[in-house]
Amino acid sequence: MNIYLARSNSDSIRGSRTRELAAIAIAFVMMAVGCLVLTNLSDSSSALPGTNSCGDSLTWSYDSGSKTLTITGTGAMTDYTDHGPWYDYANEMKIIFVEEGCTHIGNNAFRGLGGVNSVTLPATSLQSIGNGAFLACYLVTEFNLGKNVSSIGSEAFASCADLRKITVNAENTHFCDVDGVLFDKDKKTILKFPDRKFLTDQYTIPAGVLTVTSDSFQGNQCLHNVTIPSSVTTIQPNAFKNCTWLENFTVDAGNSAYSSQDGVLFDKAKTELISYPMYNSRSSYTVPDTVTTLSANAFYADFYLESIILPANLQHIGGHAFELTQSLKSITIPEKATDLGEALFANSWVQSATIDAKVETLPTLMFEYCSYLTEVKMPATLKSTGESAFLSCSALTSVSIPASVTAISDGTFEECSALSTVHFPASLKTIEQNAFKGCTALPQNFSIPDGPTSIGISAFEGCTSLRFVTLPVTVKTLDGSFIGCSGMEGISLPDGLTTIGSMTFKDCNSLCYMVIPEGVTQILDKAFDGCNHMSAIYIPTTVTTFGEELFDCGFFDGETELTMQQTVGKVFSHIYDKYQQTSGILFDSMGGSPVWPSTGDAGAQAPKPLDPTKAGYKFAGWFADKECTTPYVIDKIPTGSTFVYAKWDKVSIRPPVNDDSPAPYGIPMAILGAAIVGLALYAIAASLRRP
Repeated sequence: MNIYLARSNSDSIRGSRTRELAAIAIAFVMMAVGCLVLTNLSDSSSALPGTNSCGDSLTWSYDSGSKTLTITGTGAMTDYTDHGPWYDYANEMKIIFVEEGCTHIGNNAFRGLGGVNSVTLPATSLQSIGNGAFLACYLVTEFNLGKNVSSIGSEAFASCADLRKITVNAENTHFCDVDGVLFDKDKKTILKFPDRKFLTDQYTIPAGVLTVTSDSFQGNQCLHNVTIPSSVTTIQPNAFKNCTWLENFTVDAGNSAYSSQDGVLFDKAKTELISYPMYNSRSSYTVPDTVTTLSANAFYADFYLESIILPANLQHIGGHAFELTQSLKSITIPEKATDLGEALFANSWVQSATIDAKVETLPTLMFEYCSYLTEVKMPATLKSTGESAFLSCSALTSVSIPASVTAISDGTFEECSALSTVHFPASLKTIEQNAFKGCTALPQNFSIPDGPTSIGISAFEGCTSLRFVTLPVTVKTLDGSFIGCSGMEGISLPDGLTTIGSMTFKDCNSLCYMVIPEGVTQILDKAFDGCNHMSAIYIPTTVTTFGEELFDCGFFDGETELTMQQTVGKVFSHIYDKYQQTSGILFDSMGGSPVWPSTGDAGAQAPKPLDPTKAGYKFAGWFADKECTTPYVIDKIPTGSTFVYAKWDKVSIRPPVNDDSPAPYGIPMAILGAAIVGLALYAIAASLRRP
């Protein structure tokens, strides 16, 4: 690979192959030692003191024959962030036996033990059960709580899909059960209706109950109808979330806090829609005009609704309100709905959405994994597009970003694998990290309009369809922006660029050559790592900071020394050379599509290049100077390298602009003239050759 650095009077620095090999050898030795240490630790872990501890004075053991986990000792069990230390046996464990002496079941202790079907808890010593303690123990059918249990954490029995009943010792002073349903002792609060309690299809909450907790009915798989008595004054958020067969709510007319209409649960004044029964068979629903708030998860996982009409006065929509709706085709969010929760339509089947709401940013994960979404209209008030707002919307092919937007947020269009057309606004200032990561259908010739000053880490990572990219003249910094763009053959770097950050072009293995503009001062670690087909690069004298392993391109055969005319603190490693051509005509298309150089032996007939293209312009020939005053006749290969420049005549026809976007910077696939300046460098004049 030919690495050309503009000359100055600074001292030369040559990369040391010896130092490189020594560093590699040391690294391998350290990795080998580390692996041995880790292997020894792993192999001997069962013998380490305290390995089977699950509390200060509690231990656990597992018998694979009976598939039984036994907890032995005294005192409180450790609280766990995710799950207990016995989780390795989750796929085979059937029985949990907690002996007398244990006072506390830890948070998440038995979470996710989906094969367990029997749990025995201490009858007298147990005092508390932690958050999520038995969450997702799918096959457990019954829990028996002893007389001294005084505290039960949130989601302790959540997602126990086969749970039929919870019984409480009659001597318990804090809790009781009524026909297998868990209440507080005074029966003022309903705590848990078992997920698979078989009754008739209707349950009437007992008169006298004041509070329905968040855990009480969530995930129930049997109830079709729920009746709420006049006594209930509080229904906590998500109390009826994911009740898969629920069709109807009925609220006693005498209730002063809540009401029902057409089977839907509201507050008394019908200003808040609390819960829509997810298995109601209607195909369309119009939310009453009185409603100003949709609660979080209001329509969560609805089966049947194809159309939901929201009222003009709607102001607040809680998070996940339409998540997992399975039949919804289209939705319009009204203008006054300025308070929007996260993940509103996550994983839903919605196909089109119009957002008239006067918001400045879209909610985080608003349309995450909406794999059927093909059309979305964003509001004119938008300033940022919202973090991961369209993550993995795999059917979305085109977006028009409003003229008001200044930032494309972190991960907004990440993994939108069908996205091929993006209409950028002139107002754009920032493209944040991961913004278009994994968008594998972006056009081959891709231009970003002037305005942005930075393009974030992994902003276009893995955009394998990109071939030629034109960056805005305003960009100052690139930082890992094009990792893994394996199809990219050329990119136009603007004159104002100052920093090429770490791994900016890592694994762009179709890049052949590059001109780094004057003014760049830093090229950081692994900037061109894995660019295995890079044959030539020009680095100006303005670069004073070089990172490590800039050209770690192991594909090439043979090592070449690199002489650097700047005094820098780092050296390149793994610099390889495959191509030896040093003569040719280098074509600067002056903002047009890139043109490959005409190279070969000096004096040989020069291959005539294809004419470049540029949107809105007509190619007018090649010239020997940038001012385009002296025409250049392509004849023989010159001795050394010669730059020639394209001249363009403006035409009167302008490219079409999407009516939805006032900005004149659309990027339809038909525009193939992505401007790439100075990429046609295969060799440089003899004065720039390596010493």
